[in-house]
Amino acid sequence: MKFKLVPDAINEVSETDVENAVCKYARTKGWLPRKYKTPGNRASMDRIFLKNKCVAFAEVKRSGKEPTKKQYEEIQKYKDMGFIVDWFDNVNDGKKFIDSIEEHFFG
Repeated sequence: MKFKLVPDAINEVSETDVENAVCKYARTKGWLPRKYKTPGNRASMDRIFLKNKCVAFAEVKRSGKEPTKKQYEEIQKYKDMGFIVDWFDNVNDGKKFIDSIEEHFFG
């Protein structure tokens, strides 16, 4: 019997798995990660990270996916207000997000 392999399905990592791994990593760096929900606004960020008066927001996607148009607009709105915000679709990029904030604010 032969099986058809679907490359995207083999390498795909769920949004939940990416989120959980990045939050676990952030905790090792002293961050307090929290689920971020704003009722009535489906485009809001997934996570908020808190540490020593520093606040950062992140939109998390499953591997290979990008934010929707409304999510991109929301990300830009936060950036325009001076907040730290980004999106990622894999654990390595999520860790880089945390590390870049660490280096910038806490040296």
